[in-house]
Amino acid sequence: MPIVEVRPIPVEATYAIRQQVLWPDDPPEAIHRLGDSAVGTLHVGGFWEEQMVSIATVIRDAPPETQHSTAWRLRAVATLPEFQGRGIGKAVISHCIEYAIQQGGTLLWCNARPDAVGFYEKLGFQIEGDLHAGLGHGPRYFMWRSLVAG
Repeated sequence: MPIVEVRPIPVEATYAIRQQVLWPDDPPEAIHRLGDSAVGTLHVGGFWEEQMVSIATVIRDAPPETQHSTAWRLRAVATLPEFQGRGIGKAVISHCIEYAIQQGGTLLWCNARPDAVGFYEKLGFQIEGDLHAGLGHGPRYFMWRSLVAG
Protein backbone atom coordinates (compact mmCIF):
# COMPACT_ATOMS: atom_id res chain seq x y z
CA MET A 1 0.00 0.00 0.00
CA PRO A 2 1.43 3.41 -0.92
CA ILE A 3 2.54 5.74 1.84
CA VAL A 4 0.56 8.96 2.15
CA GLU A 5 2.72 12.07 2.35
CA VAL A 6 1.31 15.31 3.75
CA ARG A 7 3.19 18.55 3.21
CA PRO A 8 2.62 22.31 3.05
CA ILE A 9 1.64 23.68 -0.35
CA PRO A 10 1.01 27.17 -1.75
CA VAL A 11 -2.62 28.27 -1.76
CA GLU A 12 -2.68 28.22 -5.57
CA ALA A 13 -1.99 24.47 -5.48
CA THR A 14 -5.34 23.95 -3.70
CA TYR A 15 -7.45 25.57 -6.40
CA ALA A 16 -7.92 22.63 -8.79
CA ILE A 17 -9.16 20.22 -6.10
CA ARG A 18 -11.22 22.94 -4.40
CA GLN A 19 -13.01 23.61 -7.66
CA GLN A 20 -13.41 19.99 -8.71
CA VAL A 21 -14.65 18.62 -5.38
CA LEU A 22 -16.06 21.53 -3.37
CA TRP A 23 -17.18 24.32 -5.65
CA PRO A 24 -17.59 23.07 -9.24
CA ASP A 25 -20.09 25.81 -10.07
CA ASP A 26 -17.85 28.67 -8.93
CA PRO A 27 -15.72 30.51 -11.48
CA PRO A 28 -11.95 30.01 -11.03
CA GLU A 29 -11.48 33.55 -9.72
CA ALA A 30 -13.88 32.81 -6.83
CA ILE A 31 -11.93 29.83 -5.47
CA HIS A 32 -9.55 31.99 -3.38
CA ARG A 33 -11.12 32.58 0.03
CA LEU A 34 -10.77 35.33 2.62
CA GLY A 35 -7.84 34.51 4.88
CA ASP A 36 -6.09 32.23 2.38
CA SER A 37 -3.10 34.57 2.31
CA ALA A 38 -3.16 35.59 5.97
CA VAL A 39 0.01 35.21 8.01
CA GLY A 40 -0.05 31.83 9.75
CA THR A 41 -2.56 30.20 7.42
CA LEU A 42 -1.44 26.73 6.39
CA HIS A 43 -2.44 24.90 3.22
CA VAL A 44 -1.53 21.22 3.02
CA GLY A 45 -1.71 18.59 0.35
CA GLY A 46 -2.04 14.85 0.75
CA PHE A 47 -0.02 12.95 -1.83
CA TRP A 48 -0.65 9.37 -2.97
CA GLU A 49 2.22 8.05 -5.08
CA GLU A 50 3.37 11.66 -5.66
CA GLN A 51 -0.08 12.77 -6.92
CA MET A 52 -1.80 15.42 -4.82
CA VAL A 53 -5.24 13.98 -4.10
CA SER A 54 -6.35 15.76 -0.92
CA ILE A 55 -6.17 19.29 0.49
CA ALA A 56 -7.02 21.27 3.59
CA THR A 57 -6.52 24.75 4.96
CA VAL A 58 -6.24 25.76 8.60
CA ILE A 59 -6.47 29.42 9.60
CA ARG A 60 -6.49 31.28 12.90
CA ASP A 61 -10.13 32.34 13.14
CA ALA A 62 -12.61 32.59 16.01
CA PRO A 63 -15.94 30.78 15.61
CA PRO A 64 -18.90 33.00 14.72
CA GLU A 65 -20.15 35.22 17.53
CA THR A 66 -17.11 34.57 19.76
CA GLN A 67 -13.81 36.21 20.56
CA HIS A 68 -11.94 32.90 21.02
CA SER A 69 -8.35 34.04 20.42
CA THR A 70 -6.81 30.55 20.34
CA ALA A 71 -9.28 29.02 17.89
CA TRP A 72 -8.36 27.73 14.46
CA ARG A 73 -10.68 27.01 11.56
CA LEU A 74 -10.41 24.01 9.28
CA ARG A 75 -11.73 24.79 5.81
CA ALA A 76 -11.66 23.74 2.18
CA VAL A 77 -11.03 20.09 3.06
CA ALA A 78 -11.39 17.87 0.01
CA THR A 79 -10.18 14.54 -1.32
CA LEU A 80 -10.65 13.43 -4.90
CA PRO A 81 -13.57 10.97 -4.91
CA GLU A 82 -11.56 8.05 -6.26
CA PHE A 83 -9.10 8.38 -3.33
CA GLN A 84 -11.64 8.71 -0.51
CA GLY A 85 -11.70 6.00 2.14
CA ARG A 86 -7.92 5.45 2.10
CA GLY A 87 -7.02 7.53 5.16
CA ILE A 88 -5.65 10.44 3.15
CA GLY A 89 -8.17 13.00 4.42
CA LYS A 90 -7.53 11.85 7.98
CA ALA A 91 -3.78 12.31 7.48
CA VAL A 92 -4.28 15.81 6.04
CA ILE A 93 -6.51 16.88 8.93
CA SER A 94 -4.13 15.34 11.49
CA HIS A 95 -1.37 17.51 10.02
CA CYS A 96 -3.59 20.59 10.40
CA ILE A 97 -4.41 19.65 14.00
CA GLU A 98 -0.74 19.33 14.89
CA TYR A 99 0.03 22.67 13.26
CA ALA A 100 -2.77 24.45 15.16
CA ILE A 101 -1.53 22.95 18.44
CA GLN A 102 2.04 24.08 17.69
CA GLN A 103 0.67 27.59 17.13
CA GLY A 104 -1.00 27.60 20.56
CA GLY A 105 -4.45 26.60 19.34
CA THR A 106 -6.91 25.20 21.86
CA LEU A 107 -9.96 24.71 19.63
CA LEU A 108 -10.46 23.66 16.01
CA TRP A 109 -13.77 24.23 14.25
CA CYS A 110 -15.33 23.84 10.82
CA ASN A 111 -18.59 24.09 8.93
CA ALA A 112 -19.28 20.55 7.75
CA ARG A 113 -21.51 19.31 4.96
CA PRO A 114 -24.13 16.87 6.29
CA ASP A 115 -22.53 14.00 4.35
CA ALA A 116 -19.15 14.69 6.03
CA VAL A 117 -20.36 14.73 9.65
CA GLY A 118 -19.47 11.07 10.29
CA PHE A 119 -15.97 11.61 8.94
CA TYR A 120 -15.37 14.54 11.29
CA GLU A 121 -16.91 12.71 14.26
CA LYS A 122 -14.34 9.92 13.80
CA LEU A 123 -11.66 12.62 14.16
CA GLY A 124 -13.06 13.87 17.48
CA PHE A 125 -15.29 16.70 16.24
CA GLN A 126 -18.78 17.19 17.61
CA ILE A 127 -21.81 19.05 16.30
CA GLU A 128 -22.98 22.14 18.10
CA GLY A 129 -26.34 23.60 17.16
CA ASP A 130 -28.64 22.87 14.27
CA LEU A 131 -28.07 22.58 10.55
CA HIS A 132 -27.64 26.13 9.19
CA ALA A 133 -27.58 27.70 5.77
CA GLY A 134 -24.13 27.70 4.22
CA LEU A 135 -22.75 30.67 2.36
CA GLY A 136 -23.99 29.70 -1.07
CA HIS A 137 -22.76 26.11 -0.96
CA GLY A 138 -25.56 24.34 0.87
CA PRO A 139 -26.40 23.64 4.50
CA ARG A 140 -23.69 23.05 7.09
CA TYR A 141 -23.21 21.90 10.66
CA PHE A 142 -20.94 23.81 13.02
CA MET A 143 -18.48 21.23 14.39
CA TRP A 144 -15.59 21.63 16.78
CA ARG A 145 -13.02 19.71 18.80
CA SER A 146 -10.71 20.59 21.62
CA LEU A 147 -6.98 20.68 20.94
CA VAL A 148 -6.14 20.49 24.64
CA ALA A 149 -4.99 17.10 25.89
CA GLY A 150 -7.07 15.51 28.61
